[in-house]
Amino acid sequence: MYFESIAKHYGVDISKPIKDLPRWFMDKIMYGTGDEPIDFEYESAFGIRKNSIPFEGVIPILERRHRETKSQGMIQFYEMYMSEAPCPVCHGDRLKKEALSVRVLERKTQ
Repeated sequence: MYFESIAKHYGVDISKPIKDLPRWFMDKIMYGTGDEPIDFEYESAFGIRKNSIPFEGVIPILERRHRETKSQGMIQFYEMYMSEAPCPVCHGDRLKKEALSVRVLERKTQ
């Protein structure tokens, strides 16, 4: 429901593979829409519900739920989706491979 509503709002076809979705759209999914409200519509036992609110984002939702829960089982569940690992391309330097390939006097520019 959430992703379909966000895709409709931005005019993105989410039937494509994730690798073919626009980067800016994936950022909205992963990190949220900021203050921009999204029209959500879903069906419940009480009928069709409509709501217009910003989307928090997958990562902030998981982080918040992990922080707020008291259940050890739920903490472990959320931690399955959390890990810190350096990027295999830049090794934590946070630069594109093109920037990493620049050398001055045979030394990396960093």
